[in-house]
Amino acid sequence: MTSAKEKSTLAEGLFALPLFENLSKKHREALLEFVEIREFPPGTDFIRQGEYTRDFFVVLSGIVAFYRTEKSGVTQVLEQLGPGKWFGELSAISNQPSLARAKADTACVLAVLDPGLFKELHQFSKDFKEQVDQHYRERSLAQHLQVVPLLAGLSPEQLRALRPVARFEHHDKGAVIAKEGEHAEDIVLVRAGGLSLTRTIEGSQRLSGYLMANSSFGEHAFLGHAELWHGTYTTLMPTDLLVLPIADVRKALAGQPDMIERLTKKATLIVAEDSGEVTGLYDAEEDRASLDEQLEIMVHSESIKGGEALAIDLEKCIRCNACVEACVSVHDDGVPRLSKKGNRISAEANALGKELSLTTSCYHCETPGCMSSCNYGAIRRDSQGLIRFVWDNCVGCAECTKGCPYDVIRLTAPPDAEAEESGSWLENIPLIGGLFAGPQRPQLTVAERGYYKEQEVKGKAVKCDRCEGLPFEACVYNCPCGAIERVSPSLIFDGQIQDDGTAVAPQQKDADE
Repeated sequence: MTSAKEKSTLAEGLFALPLFENLSKKHREALLEFVEIREFPPGTDFIRQGEYTRDFFVVLSGIVAFYRTEKSGVTQVLEQLGPGKWFGELSAISNQPSLARAKADTACVLAVLDPGLFKELHQFSKDFKEQVDQHYRERSLAQHLQVVPLLAGLSPEQLRALRPVARFEHHDKGAVIAKEGEHAEDIVLVRAGGLSLTRTIEGSQRLSGYLMANSSFGEHAFLGHAELWHGTYTTLMPTDLLVLPIADVRKALAGQPDMIERLTKKATLIVAEDSGEVTGLYDAEEDRASLDEQLEIMVHSESIKGGEALAIDLEKCIRCNACVEACVSVHDDGVPRLSKKGNRISAEANALGKELSLTTSCYHCETPGCMSSCNYGAIRRDSQGLIRFVWDNCVGCAECTKGCPYDVIRLTAPPDAEAEESGSWLENIPLIGGLFAGPQRPQLTVAERGYYKEQEVKGKAVKCDRCEGLPFEACVYNCPCGAIERVSPSLIFDGQIQDDGTAVAPQQKDADE
């Protein structure tokens, strides 16, 4: 427990930083209570490139360096941060994996804000938000623009010249970002979330593909000549975009005609490659329809975002319910995390050639609606990219169940206090009664930590946790028929289309039917 003297010293150091100096009394108290101070010896790699982390870091002493390794194997130093600087806002705000490796070049002391504390300050402290957002804009541009194929050849100095012309946009699900046939004037980078691409084919709208984080579109607009959008781009979920107006990009690089010519040639190549993919994708109308419906399944069942789907082979399944019973047995609260309801897919509509049901197991979304809905820091992404619930922080407000559009989260009611107290008659035997006591479940009264301590706990949110802590998944391990397994969506959908098959649109059915 932090002593009064230690808190006073900590407060003196933290509140001397411009980032924290204008916090309200309430937020100062929250910061002092929940901030974590970590020390790292020289040479420590505390964030790996590609790792998911939602923490926000402030350097109190020492130097932190960032190293990025490209696909070519070349590693470069992006920047070095000293006392008073901060990092992690890219992941904390937009759930992006780290684009570089963070290393302590010298002995470092860092102040670490967990997602709940960062979210509280970012939402309700105006000065804190303005400083973080400004820094985020500068850092995001330096890092994200390098993943746009058209801009990959620009030097760091040239990328920095584009900072003033770029704008950040946030769109809710269902927003039309670009409409087919309208003038294309922007290059768009998807920072977080995802979009569908539809095209008009023989008078009807057909799904042609999707674009997830770090995808870009609009490069063909760099060619000029009143270029039009070749399709309609619509957000599949809340989505963050980085938009570069073509006219402003040309102005920023106006003094470099060689670079303009180089980008024009690259845009021509990108357009040629895209056209080849589009026109060479289909050999027959029936194949086109089948692929369209497969893409519909991938998009609307959210399979495009899940690392692995929990699939039931309906030809093997004998409806014994062993998978659900196994799930119940490995969780102390007796609440099953597995639901056999899901998207049913015909054998003709998937590459495995099996009648499948994709259960409503957590998809560990790239942009989790549950996480953005939680105000208590009870939902986090671990270093493997999996979405985890923090039991102690959950107050059962049910906002995550509303934020999850795939119905994979449920609430377990608080334990019956009277039943807990009474127990069985064996438990009440003096001296030896404790030998017969069942597992002790925590009493749910008020939240014991977090930033809303007086919040009454109405229950706890639960979902598939992939049997965390066990060397296997109980449902898969205990299926007597081998009918349930984890399968990559790419294996289900990316195979060759059946010559005479047509995809069946997903239907919400029970595997027992």
